[in-house]
Amino acid sequence: MAVSDEDRVAAAQAYIDALVSHDADKVPFAPGCTRVEQGVKNGFSGAHLRRSLNRGLQYRVIADATPPDYRIVGDEVHATYDVLTKAAFAGGGLPHGSTRRS
Repeated sequence: MAVSDEDRVAAAQAYIDALVSHDADKVPFAPGCTRVEQGVKNGFSGAHLRRSLNRGLQYRVIADATPPDYRIVGDEVHATYDVLTKAAFAGGGLPHGSTRRS
């Protein structure tokens, strides 16, 4: 059964929301889905992605994300957005930074 573009974009938005909330329990990962960031594959299954988002320390510095720009290419949803970070070292804070993701 085909999944509508709207449902695929909603799933991508749920993933971005989970980056910020650190709670991926509501993200509808397909069992065999993967993640590619900056051309590097670093997510290897739905279970791996959920576990990483829920427990990965590397995501704890994410404070927010800008509204994404979505484009659909074939069966892929591409989202381009900035990740806003919060970092504190030795009790001090750093201003928000951003990283463009697509």
